[in-house]
Amino acid sequence: MLLDGPSTSMQLSGALLVVTSTNAVTNLGSVLTIDTVTGVTRTIASGRSLPINPTIGMKDAYWMEWEPSAADGQFRPIVKAPLDEPGDVSTVLRTNGSGYQMLGLGTLYFQNGLDEIDSLQPGAASATPLVTGSSALFFAADDQYLYWTDCSRSEVARVPFGGGQPQHLADGSCPYSIGLLGFDLLYMNAGEPGVHRIPAAGGPGTVIGTSNIVSNTNLAVSPGWTTDEQAAYFGAAEGLYRVMLSTGEIARLATGLVYDVAVDASCVYWTDSDAAAVFMLPK
Repeated sequence: MLLDGPSTSMQLSGALLVVTSTNAVTNLGSVLTIDTVTGVTRTIASGRSLPINPTIGMKDAYWMEWEPSAADGQFRPIVKAPLDEPGDVSTVLRTNGSGYQMLGLGTLYFQNGLDEIDSLQPGAASATPLVTGSSALFFAADDQYLYWTDCSRSEVARVPFGGGQPQHLADGSCPYSIGLLGFDLLYMNAGEPGVHRIPAAGGPGTVIGTSNIVSNTNLAVSPGWTTDEQAAYFGAAEGLYRVMLSTGEIARLATGLVYDVAVDASCVYWTDSDAAAVFMLPK
């Protein structure tokens, strides 16, 4: 699917992809939805200021934008637009959002500034601090916990959705991308090859698929129909890669400057910082 500028972030929910793209000359971009079954594409917002970090709610798509302000510094307001019907684009919350991902599970979860993970309930006028003293890059979630990587504090951690004391799960040189596979947590360190696999509750783990390839994207995990089919996908400066979790075998599936990766039961999808397109490849 061709876009109006280089593609950046995306998120997949069911059969729906939400993708952001930005024109490198004007710094204005669009937010699009792509039905991965029918191929139908719809622009839900255009002329936006550097849209990034999209996520999917019950009825709306959410993303962050860039808002330079001489008085307040630089902000990333959270913005939304309806998924299925034409509607107005509206600002949900003006915040100092950061990190590489925002997670929408009915409630929105995002990094606010450098030291706080916030939650935003549907319809709420303000966010609620969930964790202080953390700087999340990427998130993952199961039905009880929010997980994240924190490069600045060299840790992988989690907290119950209801709040409470964060639990330290693992140390790393710079934990970066993260994903869940059943009762296990997978993560990669920036600048360090290999996929780390630990119990989601914490404990000793293993390193899978060591090589000289260094991830620069999120980690998209495919559970597969059997253990032999379980795989993790990630992007690097050299292209899109797959790690077979049973054997550690690593294969490059495509070249390009991959920015974001998603996977479903049949295909892997990715964006490329140098290409105005979204790409798809059968697994």
